[in-house]
Amino acid sequence: MVDYAKWIQSHRDLPLKLNQWNSVVRWEFKNPRKLLHSQYEMDLISEPFLRTREFLWQEGHTAFLHKSEADAEVLDILELYRKVYVDLLAVPVIPGVKSVKEKFAGGDYTTTVEGFIPTTGRGIQGGTSHHLGQNFSKMFDITVEHPDKTGSGEDKKTYVYQNSWGLSTRTIGVMVMIHGDDQGLVLPPRVAIQQVAIVPVGLSKAEGKNQAIYDACTKLEKELVASGIRAKADLREGYTPGWKFNDHELKVCPPHLMQADRRESHSDSNWVQGISKPTQP
Repeated sequence: MVDYAKWIQSHRDLPLKLNQWNSVVRWEFKNPRKLLHSQYEMDLISEPFLRTREFLWQEGHTAFLHKSEADAEVLDILELYRKVYVDLLAVPVIPGVKSVKEKFAGGDYTTTVEGFIPTTGRGIQGGTSHHLGQNFSKMFDITVEHPDKTGSGEDKKTYVYQNSWGLSTRTIGVMVMIHGDDQGLVLPPRVAIQQVAIVPVGLSKAEGKNQAIYDACTKLEKELVASGIRAKADLREGYTPGWKFNDHELKVCPPHLMQADRRESHSDSNWVQGISKPTQP
């Protein structure tokens, strides 16, 4: 805030928009259990990504000449955060405004995207976008000469309007709780490093008998990649198809395509079968 007063000397310096990625340490969490009121919040302390002493986040700080500009940006940023959850992580969230008691201390109002965790029946804050008004600019004397002068032609000083917004690695924790199951982590296709694994099955132990199916797997991989799908043919020797299925599932690539040779059944073509992550009863 102090630097703002140095950087902003004129209305021509506005809007000022800063964005940064950094780690944050909350020293008040040295003994966090004394600060929490519910057992559920206490349980979250041991959960990675959700409520930890140190975390990585993205934060933005902006300053505007007019309140209308700041108000518009608050909602623009909130919509970007909503898209991160909905479009990338396949997590439904509800945008809204925090109550007066829950808003950012010192701000005019706080907007938020809130998720819902079915396994606990509770909501969780996904990201916030705050309008700070002129509260901090008055505190740190961040002023500019207003371009519209008074009737006497004298310069008119005005305090800038500020916003603050942030999104942290809590997004990862929310995604894990929404999509994960007892078998492990599940990643939505848009953020998965590998979307499809192609596993050859029905292989022969005789040397040189499997080249045709390997070629078919490689061809299928190229076709999927050309279609914009992150696919990989698993042609590793010495591993059974079942072992490969499990290996890819542990690497969070549950969709598999099984490629086999049908020549023994008097068919001239190979067959492909798709399977997704199995569901335990």
